[in-house]
Formats: sequence, structure tokens, C-alpha cells
Amino acid sequence: MQGYFWVTAIAVTVILSRFHFIEAFRHEDKVAVFNKIYEKH
Repeated sequence: MQGYFWVTAIAVTVILSRFHFIEAFRHEDKVAVFNKIYEKH
């Protein structure tokens, strides 16, 4: 059970790290889109 817990913890950490990077890219995209919309107006 302990081994399973550690594997799950590591998997969750890796998934959260990937999501964090994905959110960072999404944030950059949102900023770029917002700037384009702002320039049009």
C-alpha cells in the first residue's frame, strides 16, 4: 500500500507540473489574444 501511495504521489506531481506548464502557455495565449482585441478597439 505504501509503494502504491508513492507511485500515485509521484504521478500526481508530474501531472500537476505538466498542467502548470500548459496553464502557463494558455496564459501567454490569452495575453496575446487580449492584446490583439485591445489593439482593434
